[in-house]
Amino acid sequence: MRIALGRDLKEAAAWSPALATAGTRATLLPEGHTLTPTRAYERHEVDVEVRAPGEYLLDPDPVVTRAGLVAELARELGAWKIDERIAFLSADTPMRTPFGRSLRVIDSAPWNQKQLPASARLCELDIGAVDIRRRGLAGDVDQLRKRLKLSGARRATSS
Repeated sequence: MRIALGRDLKEAAAWSPALATAGTRATLLPEGHTLTPTRAYERHEVDVEVRAPGEYLLDPDPVVTRAGLVAELARELGAWKIDERIAFLSADTPMRTPFGRSLRVIDSAPWNQKQLPASARLCELDIGAVDIRRRGLAGDVDQLRKRLKLSGARRATSS
């Protein structure tokens, strides 16, 4: 069982086969929202499409990722993955779920850490502060943020 208190992941294991209703689960406290795999998911019959980001991105709660339920959440939301190995999900409509944070995509481009072309685009968008979500990238987020040298009036999230 994976449990989150707010956005902080806590892990707990209390196992009794006689009482178990699922092989894994993600639970959010204090609300008590629980995500468990469906039977089709447990039999690996559910494939989640991988394609370019749509209009919205969902950053799943760490409890979902650690429980191995990202594909199950995608199926439940009608979303797709943006990469086979990275937990971000996407859709063309806002995704409302307690199991992740939905973000609107204002631009999408391949990441090139050495050239940082994103810096020019962020300046065009008047972005002065950016929350960088690093998944599958090497490097220090604080160093990346400093290299962007942003001075705009708006705030954004980069992933």
